[in-house]
Amino acid sequence: MRPEHGDARGRGSSRLFSARNLLQFAVALHLRQLQIPVSVLAAVVYALTAFEKIVRTEEPEFELPMSLLGLSASDLRIVIGDGRFLYLFFDWRGTPRVFGRVDLQPLRTDRLALEALRQRSQFMKPLPASDVFSQAGADVGGPEGSRYWRLEVGVTRVARDLRLEI
Repeated sequence: MRPEHGDARGRGSSRLFSARNLLQFAVALHLRQLQIPVSVLAAVVYALTAFEKIVRTEEPEFELPMSLLGLSASDLRIVIGDGRFLYLFFDWRGTPRVFGRVDLQPLRTDRLALEALRQRSQFMKPLPASDVFSQAGADVGGPEGSRYWRLEVGVTRVARDLRLEI
């Protein structure tokens, strides 16, 4: 994780982390407590950054974590389906959207897979609701189509628990 406000510059110096960095640390800590591999954590942190950039093209005022705070804040969730695919579910002003379908399998075996993933131009692209919800059937859990299990982390809840000032 790279500090946004300043890296250490020699012995005795400090790193300066942003509120966004604190959110990334907190989300990674929650996932690590669930025994999620570090390579997947790196993909999640990168996905949050890429997601924010995409949303800011449509809503320039959107900023993690500040846009997740407050009574009328948006709901953002990370979902890992069957340990294989990463999605971000985002409810922006009452309109639910899904981003991702990032295949996590290569990250478990290939150290260079995250760098290759970063170079993909549509890493965290928004998915049309019809594509996502058409995968769901009676025997699957959630709109992403998990068949056996799904892991969901409420990023909005994590942001609120940081108790940052708005």
